[in-house]
Amino acid sequence: MELFKMSGRISGGVCLNCRHATTGRHCHYCREGYYRDATKPITHRKVCK
Repeated sequence: MELFKMSGRISGGVCLNCRHATTGRHCHYCREGYYRDATKPITHRKVCK
């Protein structure tokens, strides 16, 4: 909520409970110990191996 307020109430969404071995504010990185399969989009369930 704080990010939303700081953005002037325009944006600031943050993902919680990332799935498929992803992490980050928008679940757009692979967790430590995993690597990204560049042939798949970040939304693919097997993107991080």
